[in-house]
Amino acid sequence: VVSASDLAIRRVARLPAGFYVRAGHPLLARSGVKGPDLVPYGIASVRVPEAVQVGLGALLGLQDGLRLPLAVECDDLSLLRALAMSTDTVIASTDAGSAADVQAGRLVRLSLPDLPPLFSDMAAVSLQGRSHAPMAQFALDFIDRLALAMVPG
Repeated sequence: VVSASDLAIRRVARLPAGFYVRAGHPLLARSGVKGPDLVPYGIASVRVPEAVQVGLGALLGLQDGLRLPLAVECDDLSLLRALAMSTDTVIASTDAGSAADVQAGRLVRLSLPDLPPLFSDMAAVSLQGRSHAPMAQFALDFIDRLALAMVPG
């Protein structure tokens, strides 16, 4: 969200993130996997801003200015996880969003030592100077508690 004078933007959490593949994925048999190795398998993610896609493209070793080539862009994390578990597609996900599948042995977080730590910022956006309806405040308080439980440390 682009900052604007009429918006109040409050960070809720910064969630660690990474790239995930299904158990048995061909990349897991390779040593020294690097960012560019992911691209031929197709990368799926929630929608991310163009600037983030260009930044990720640079981190993955693509030519300057090229955006991360997303094979699938979808805001349904359940669908992205199912795609990763049934194909060789690599998904970008928060650690919290993939934790249950990692724990069950269905997904594996790729180790990419050439990449800096990745994260996803979660924020609450509202109109500046406006109070929230009781249900909206309840939802924001719930999200705050949930975010605290999801962030390590």
